[in-house]
Amino acid sequence: MSCYEKWLHSSALQDEEKAELKNYSTDEQKKFEITLSFGTAGIRGPIGLGPHRLNRFTIRQVTKAYYRFLSQKHPRLNKQGLVIAYDNRHCSRSFAEEAASLFAYHRIPVHLYRDIRPTPMLSFAIRKLHASGGIMITASHNPPSDNGFKVYGPDGSQLLPLDAKYIEQQMKKIDDVLTIPTLSYVHAKHTGKIMEISDEIDAEYYAHVQSLMPCTNTHPALTVVYTALHGTGQVALPSLFQKEKFIQVHLVPEQCQAHPDFPTVASPNPEDKQAFTLAKNLAYKVQADMIIATDPDADRVGIMIPYKNDYIHLTGNQIGVLLLHYLLTEQKKTGTVYSTIVSTSLTRKIAAHHGIRTIETLTGFKYIAELIEKNQDLLLGFEESHGYLVGDFVRDKDGVQTSLLLCHLAAHYKKQKKNILQILQNIYNHFGYHQTKIISLSMDTAKNVIDDFFTLWDDKVKQKLDYRIGIDDLPKAEVGKVLLHDGSWVAIRPSGTEPKVKIYMEAVGKNKPDTDGKMIEFTKIIAKL
Repeated sequence: MSCYEKWLHSSALQDEEKAELKNYSTDEQKKFEITLSFGTAGIRGPIGLGPHRLNRFTIRQVTKAYYRFLSQKHPRLNKQGLVIAYDNRHCSRSFAEEAASLFAYHRIPVHLYRDIRPTPMLSFAIRKLHASGGIMITASHNPPSDNGFKVYGPDGSQLLPLDAKYIEQQMKKIDDVLTIPTLSYVHAKHTGKIMEISDEIDAEYYAHVQSLMPCTNTHPALTVVYTALHGTGQVALPSLFQKEKFIQVHLVPEQCQAHPDFPTVASPNPEDKQAFTLAKNLAYKVQADMIIATDPDADRVGIMIPYKNDYIHLTGNQIGVLLLHYLLTEQKKTGTVYSTIVSTSLTRKIAAHHGIRTIETLTGFKYIAELIEKNQDLLLGFEESHGYLVGDFVRDKDGVQTSLLLCHLAAHYKKQKKNILQILQNIYNHFGYHQTKIISLSMDTAKNVIDDFFTLWDDKVKQKLDYRIGIDDLPKAEVGKVLLHDGSWVAIRPSGTEPKVKIYMEAVGKNKPDTDGKMIEFTKIIAKL
């Protein structure tokens, strides 16, 4: 019996689900031989029936595997329990209930949010409640048809690759995902093992965020347009903005209502300036000093800044540079900067100028969180994909605290009658112009692509860095990077699941025309892959 037939004839499926399966094409039936894989960021994929999609059965499968992991790693699991949060995507609440019910079946206490919450609030709650771990049901800025399952450790950070690999192995050991024993959510609630997280935890998170902010007595009024892009940011940020008396916030009404289809944007991604269209229209009307957007689970943030008669979208690297400059020069903060090998080198130069240490690690905030836990000296954690952290009471990127801090930054420079782009230009004048760019390429095959990449640069580079062999005590990773003599660099990172690669480029020069020319040269070289 094929896997498709097994699902079709299973008594676990409802009649309407079986009717849906009967209409599947031959190609769709063949996909039932594919199973979900658990990566370093958990699982993301389309919602639907079958072992290759997210549904109540595959959610039970990954939850069971995570339960086995926690049982082995954390002997106090039955007392400490775990925390579960979820975003506003299709099925997020029901998937959260499925996960909670399975843990309740195993008599593990579960702290479950009663409504949608940003990812950083889950991380905070895990730490505050001294839980053994946590689950976040989200697919970040993926298409509306997708959802995801992210898992966390007791420090509030996402799991590292070895732990993720263990969970994937446990998933493979489950022979029949259709018959995993569990409880209905109603029965699970009656066990007393599922507890609703109180508003006090939210209040404590908000208080911690506000404690990061400088005194606001002298800030001028700052007009801010905010969009949650139909996601969870609307739970936290509007009220936090209102508590800061200098912020005059204008919400994008269509996008500050949670909606699983994200109907007003092609992609709810603050990295994409097209996601700011409605916010820009409102910003023109209210003459906003800044536009802020958070992604659906509010762990990442993007901004636009007024310039002449338009608004300019800043890259994730530029935001990281501005935050670091502000923290060092205006707030006189100390500590360590944690960044990644594919983020701008400009932050390292700024930090060194102030006698501050920078540690670079692999892509993924879990690696930054690991270093924060080890060293306990966070100044700024950031990666180029618009993820930032200043307050270590969270151990994942936090678009909520970053959004509020960016408002203080903007107000501070407004008081000095300086545009944020002016500040950025001043930094370039001192350290050299740094232009970054990220491109994604689809290829027939990504096999040997790093070797091919290195060959392109044979006579042009100062150093080749092959992270596949392990460099600077970092775990081995499928990343290659070339350092050029002028401080510029180019890196390549193949996808582990499909024939695609990401190219990261940073051109360093005297000015923008200089770096524009270098970017054109880099792009021509990469086109030969």
